[in-house]
Amino acid sequence: MMSFASVSGHEDIKLRLQENLSSGRIGHAYIFEGEDATGRDALVEAFAAALLCEKGGKEACGNCRTCVQVAGGNCLDLIYVTEDPEKKKKTGIIGVKEVRVTLVDQASVRPFAARYKVFLMKDAQNMTTEAQNALLKTLEEPPEYVIIILVCDDADHLLPTVRSRAEIVEVGALSEAAIRKALVREGLADPEKAAMCAALAAGDLGAAEALASSENFDRLNHEVCSALRNMEQMSIRRVHDLLFLLKDHKENADLILRIMRVWYRDVLLFKATRDVRSISLADEYRHISRCAAENDYLKLEKAIQDVEKAQTRLNANVNNELTMELLLLSLKENIK
Repeated sequence: MMSFASVSGHEDIKLRLQENLSSGRIGHAYIFEGEDATGRDALVEAFAAALLCEKGGKEACGNCRTCVQVAGGNCLDLIYVTEDPEKKKKTGIIGVKEVRVTLVDQASVRPFAARYKVFLMKDAQNMTTEAQNALLKTLEEPPEYVIIILVCDDADHLLPTVRSRAEIVEVGALSEAAIRKALVREGLADPEKAAMCAALAAGDLGAAEALASSENFDRLNHEVCSALRNMEQMSIRRVHDLLFLLKDHKENADLILRIMRVWYRDVLLFKATRDVRSISLADEYRHISRCAAENDYLKLEKAIQDVEKAQTRLNANVNNELTMELLLLSLKENIK
């Protein structure tokens, strides 16, 4: 069962929710807004479990009857509002029927065992306008035991009348420090590799975990960093060797570019701070410090811009090999 203690990062949000729990000042409706990769759903599950726990503390105990039922997925007081499971053709849309039958009608029935009856709707942005309007009366006049939790990528996809009747919890991207700590705690990486994976994951814990667990990542990272160490001296043949590497790893084109961007970001940060702790690619310290000494800020900023331009081209489905060839030639000409 998910608990706040097992959720990586988001200390401010966890503190806010736990203060609500301990003080008893719990809102009747919450909107958790943010990408799933940020750990949003883990926060939601931990909050729902704590609300239903029989001990009524800041954290679900994990041992009481209700906690056991929540962990087993059979708690009658935790109701998931989803698309009609009997639909023959799944669309992801949550319609007015689902909201009325699963939430509005059930809200009038008191909890079976817990203090609250929690209605949890993931992908709430997929509610139709009619479904959101059907939800309004319950949001406006909820029974004292009802708590509604809506989870969505962007709260602006919900009607203003829905947003105004709920407490919005904005779940942003995880910090690199939080991801590093999580990877080490989970035993997926040592501190140096965790720092590298966290820098590449852009706030996505799942992506960082995948990188840390990937057998291919270490080799790919080594190949890319080896190329960046001596960009000016790189022969045209070596450029073509790298293009063949990309050909073998087309699905990793975005990762290759992210490694490049982090490498040059580290160079720029080290040049500005002279602080080795600012470097995510710790194994590359000697080469990064040399590159920082030999290149000015304008060249390093241009290198990062070139990498970002290549990422934009890939996202626009421009030919991978052409994109990478232009990038490597530009870096070779610009960087010492």
